[in-house]
Amino acid sequence: MQLKNKMSFIMKIGFLALLLTIVFSFIRIYQVEDISMHPALIDGDYVIVENVSAGVQIPSFFGYFDKHLYEHPQGISRGDILVFKHPLDNRLYIKRCVALPGDSVMQKNKIFYLQIATDENLTRQYAKKHLFKTVQLDGEIWIQAPYSTYYTITHFDNIIGPKFLFNYPKTKIPEKQYFMLGDLRDNSTDSRFFHAVPYDAIYYKLWLRIEASRNIDKLSSIKFYSQ
Repeated sequence: MQLKNKMSFIMKIGFLALLLTIVFSFIRIYQVEDISMHPALIDGDYVIVENVSAGVQIPSFFGYFDKHLYEHPQGISRGDILVFKHPLDNRLYIKRCVALPGDSVMQKNKIFYLQIATDENLTRQYAKKHLFKTVQLDGEIWIQAPYSTYYTITHFDNIIGPKFLFNYPKTKIPEKQYFMLGDLRDNSTDSRFFHAVPYDAIYYKLWLRIEASRNIDKLSSIKFYSQ
């Protein structure tokens, strides 16, 4: 009887360890370390991110391979906040996805523009749904400054040197790539510097936000974040 109880305890511990391994393969907690996503995320906020709805990355002991075990790019929408691997130094970045494959983007005089699937009607519909402003440039309809807040500090990128990025050429986003921007446009290292992010470099999607200004133990501090 005593041996059976010991075996039962060992099995419970083993099951718990397996369960935690599975859970932490799909869910991670990170702390935001800069202000590039202000006001959606601020320095010191905690984010809980998940590795399921946009596809399951292949886990390894040291992190993740750049390959999805299960692909589900349809789980990524414009406006989603995603965690991805920086293409130059392999650090994890958190930014907002503002353009999907087939969309067109450009920037003129520090103002960012988005066109939905290179289609004027779809662009107007999307702008109306999200209360974005549309403008006409070179005979085409564009959404002006989606998801942005204005900030006057010029951006400096410590990885590839100082940049004064006022203009970004009109670019159609390639298949299985996603254009990422920080909400605080003048203080963000994003796709304007390293271009669109491949699908396999996207690791997580934001699930929960815990504000830095509140106690992490309080349930009221948890913000469900959806776009």
